[in-house]
Amino acid sequence: MPETAIVTPELERLLLSTIPTGLLINGQWRDASGGGTFAVEDPATGRTLLEIADATSADAMAALDAADAVPVLLGADSPAGTGRDPAPRRPGDRTG
Repeated sequence: MPETAIVTPELERLLLSTIPTGLLINGQWRDASGGGTFAVEDPATGRTLLEIADATSADAMAALDAADAVPVLLGADSPAGTGRDPAPRRPGDRTG
């Protein structure tokens, strides 16, 4: 029979303190540009565990811009270096 792990309140606080609550954009953690957050709840109890940054469309565009710049840094073997675009980069974009 498998052992049941007991998570003490102290261990829970320690574990939750290690979880990033911001947005990772362009290699840097930051708050949502609108300052909003949303609750992450324990589904068993409904208790709020953390408040996480609530990304805006401006945050999404910043993340897309950062991701779009990466292939340029990879050189000729990247899709950008070969002239091939493997996927749309922005909502509504189409590959050619």
